[in-house]
Amino acid sequence: RTYEDQLQMRTLFTENDLISAEIQNIASDGVVSIHSRSLRYGKLENGQLIIVNSSLIPRLPQHYINLPFGIDMLLGKNGYIWITRSMPEEWKTPGDIDESTQLAESIQALKKRHAETPLLYEERLNIARVRNAIFILNQSLMMVTPDSIISICTKSNSIKMAPKD
Repeated sequence: RTYEDQLQMRTLFTENDLISAEIQNIASDGVVSIHSRSLRYGKLENGQLIIVNSSLIPRLPQHYINLPFGIDMLLGKNGYIWITRSMPEEWKTPGDIDESTQLAESIQALKKRHAETPLLYEERLNIARVRNAIFILNQSLMMVTPDSIISICTKSNSIKMAPKD
């Protein structure tokens, strides 16, 4: 909102960072106000962006999707889809969390660890497989839903099709 807010944002993000945020307002002069007050928003790292026709993304009750093969997705209604690995369960230690402030700090520490840990080969293959499924759906002008992505990935995996194929 203010120049001070802009300067504060520069301590968190730099130009060309990919972020997830909620649109708060679009002014008549075209200025977009966003907010990322929740811990689920922020800088997107260790993943892949794919852009599809926005009309192929249906409204869903939840646009943060956990796929069954260790992949998380953020399906944006604008057609932007972020694909990354899921947070490993062994990183989550419920014994360390007492209060909401500690919860916030724990989540931020987990996000930092997630961003700094390189992707494993199998994780990269799974991300590529999901990306290819989304690409096929977009090229076929079919709705990009969690079920359609899972269906294509499961089928390609069952016939032992490599993501590069």
